[in-house]
Amino acid sequence: MLDEFFLIIGISGVLIIALNFILEISNKLEKNHKIYAILNLYGSTALFLYALYGKVWLFVILNGFLIIIGILGIIKVFRK
Repeated sequence: MLDEFFLIIGISGVLIIALNFILEISNKLEKNHKIYAILNLYGSTALFLYALYGKVWLFVILNGFLIIIGILGIIKVFRK
């Protein structure tokens, strides 16, 4: 049951990040938009949790770094 829960979290993170990039590439969403920053942070956090549960340490480090970048991005866009 717990495996499926974290799998759903991981899949949702991948889908959200992919959607975010598709929207950005198709000029539907700009990188300095609040929604873009929120979606990136959600996706990175979901993948971080999935990797942490699976003990994939390099992926944990990568997504931990992306979470920090995501938080800084959210701070930047919400200060505008």
